[in-house]
Amino acid sequence: KLANEQEILLTAADIAIQIFAIESAVLRAEKACRSASESKKKLLEATVKVFAFNATEIAGTAAKKGAYYIEEGDTLLMILSGVRRFAKYDATGLLQAKRLLAQTACAEERYLF
Repeated sequence: KLANEQEILLTAADIAIQIFAIESAVLRAEKACRSASESKKKLLEATVKVFAFNATEIAGTAAKKGAYYIEEGDTLLMILSGVRRFAKYDATGLLQAKRLLAQTACAEERYLF
């Protein structure tokens, strides 16, 4: 039976990968912040904000795909409502974070991390 559900498993795997990646990014940034200067801390925060936003969007899209694959009608609408609620991300300051990363990368002429 599992062989016939590869698309659904793929969406579940995409969600799990993104959750793991967000968790990993947050933990690595927390560890690096312990010994970082204030400017480096701001860069780490900006990096996590931008990455978490992108990963949340990818996970939300995968969850929607999975919902469309397995349900329809009112049940689908209920699942999509749940996906929207759980994939909510406060992206306040996202543009400023992206600009900070871009300006710093241009100024240093290298990748930041």
